[in-house]
Amino acid sequence: MRCALISDVHANKYALGAVIDSIKGHGADVVLNAGDSFGYYPWAQEVFELLQPLATYSVLGNHDALIRGPSRPDPLPSYWDAVEQNRQHLAPAGLEWLSRLPSDLRIELKGRPVRVVHGTPDELLTGRLYPDHAGPTPEWFPAEGEVLVLGHTHYPMAREAAGRRTVAQPRVSGPTA
Repeated sequence: MRCALISDVHANKYALGAVIDSIKGHGADVVLNAGDSFGYYPWAQEVFELLQPLATYSVLGNHDALIRGPSRPDPLPSYWDAVEQNRQHLAPAGLEWLSRLPSDLRIELKGRPVRVVHGTPDELLTGRLYPDHAGPTPEWFPAEGEVLVLGHTHYPMAREAAGRRTVAQPRVSGPTA
């Protein structure tokens, strides 16, 4: 089974389109989406439509939670206008899909336990594990044979501890997706 990981698309239809082309080119059987499908960019509906044909397991991100939320947070984040624009741009089917996303997803793929969260298991929407984390290995770090997928941090990382490994994706690495 070939698995693709995506996260933090932030309603960027162009980046997602490029990534989907790559996913199709590599023959992925399943896509794990670690959240923030929507956010900064104005193409929420287009991103929703691009995600629908994929065999995707998705979780809620902090931006997604703001879009599906009923009220304005206080204080407002600097990107609030994008949240409002995405909320207005998403068709009812997109808003319904967003309303059903879990914050913590646990599935099994080919007999292997997989957990997907946007932040970290102790702070599902906003937690971050940085590459320079020098403290002890977090208690929620996956056990041998388990897979943990995190979004949100936006830094490239592959980390091992006691034979266990985690990988994170970059926030900004140039103009490519």
